[in-house]
Amino acid sequence: MGQRRRGSAETDTGTTTLCPRVTVPEPPSTPAPEPVPGPYPLTGGASDPAASAGSGSVFDELFAALSESETADTSSTVEAVTFASLYEAEETDGPAPAVVAVMVAHDPGPWFEETLESLRAQDYSALSVLVVDAASTDEVEIRDRVGAVLPDAHLRRLSENAGYAISANEALVAVRGAAFYLFCHDDVRLEPDAVRLLVEEAFRSNAGIVGPKLVEWSDARRLLSVGMGSDRFGHPAAYVERGDLDQEQHDAVRDVFYIPGAVTLVRADLFEALGGYDAAMNFHGEDLELCWRAHVAGARVIVAPAARVAHLEALGQRRPVDDRRRLQARHRLRAMRVSDSFGTRLRATPEAFILSLMEIVQAVVLGHFRRARDTWSAWTWNSRNASSGRARRASLASLRRVS
Repeated sequence: MGQRRRGSAETDTGTTTLCPRVTVPEPPSTPAPEPVPGPYPLTGGASDPAASAGSGSVFDELFAALSESETADTSSTVEAVTFASLYEAEETDGPAPAVVAVMVAHDPGPWFEETLESLRAQDYSALSVLVVDAASTDEVEIRDRVGAVLPDAHLRRLSENAGYAISANEALVAVRGAAFYLFCHDDVRLEPDAVRLLVEEAFRSNAGIVGPKLVEWSDARRLLSVGMGSDRFGHPAAYVERGDLDQEQHDAVRDVFYIPGAVTLVRADLFEALGGYDAAMNFHGEDLELCWRAHVAGARVIVAPAARVAHLEALGQRRPVDDRRRLQARHRLRAMRVSDSFGTRLRATPEAFILSLMEIVQAVVLGHFRRARDTWSAWTWNSRNASSGRARRASLASLRRVS
């Protein structure tokens, strides 16, 4: 396991011992463009139009006048084109900001190579890849699969699969020198320009978190998500209907409440200041909680629909039980209680409790006992984890910009 094999990804093991970090190299600066050559006036075969200026011929004088007029027209045309091109051109000075794609993988299926290929095909030059192996069954297999597609990627293996949040937080100890983290599931397929468009929009909009348009894996014309909204209790509100035909009707850049976690670009300094994802959340809801705290810290959360990502949503295929509803209820309540200010929490907590009781009564009357149990377990789980919630709330207090 500790040996480096030819054609395999670089491997770090263990979580208790700090392994060598992924140090992002400084990319070379883009060379300045060559100056545009000046216009060459028509001279009728003469190398210097002024050479014939001394002639007393009327034709020579007329030719000299026409040459001067044509030179002036050509110069003004070139200047106008040059000004327009400079106005529309993108900035090229300096290196591109370093981005580290942090992909959490656990027993990925046959789609994994396509996911890795999509990262290799990115047209963004300053991109490094860190694959976090969350205790996959066959560590050699995943190492070989990563190495076959991305031989320069770094592979970090964890001893247990404690959830997406803890695995993604490995970026805080394994990466140094990045301007952005690109957190990815292991079942996504990015368009070749996705990373570049996300980074450009992060700078253009001064955003802390940027997400792409998510489409179906098997049919890229069908929408999954273009950002998400939420009510005051953390219940998600979709901006688009799943499966809706993508006709560019949702292609405007806009602020959203949170970004679904399939692919999320986060400014590195913001992620570190927030303390990463909430380690108490294993699956479902960590994306809502991170973006909620980012809003509280005053950061913008936006969606850049020009960047397109296909999502297979294969997590359910690898979990023995369908516990989405229970986990989502727990984590919604925790996100609300951690992110709300003291005054808001005093008002919102009793309201949320009353609504939960009503939901429990309705579920019992209709015979949906598992739903009633999941709703009640959200309160008991948060009660047991109240101390870690208070610690998260205290660390957020110093960053709070929004009450």
